[in-house]
Amino acid sequence: NNFDLVYFDAFGSRVQPELWEKELLEIVDSLTKKSAIFTTYAAKGTIKRGLKDLGYIVQKRPGPPGKREMMVGLKDFPFDK
Repeated sequence: NNFDLVYFDAFGSRVQPELWEKELLEIVDSLTKKSAIFTTYAAKGTIKRGLKDLGYIVQKRPGPPGKREMMVGLKDFPFDK
């Protein structure tokens, strides 16, 4: 449980599908602290559902220039309730 933040910027699921499976999210989650943030430019439903299944509160946020939106997952944040 070493990481506060995960910036997940893997290649797209069509190029590297193994990086977008729930099993990988579980591994990443096991390495994060109790109040971690998971952020990605991906807006895929599978990632959203996977994070929710792991207990994250998932929010869509405006993306940077060139990206319409991005996703942020908050893990057990004190202000998320």
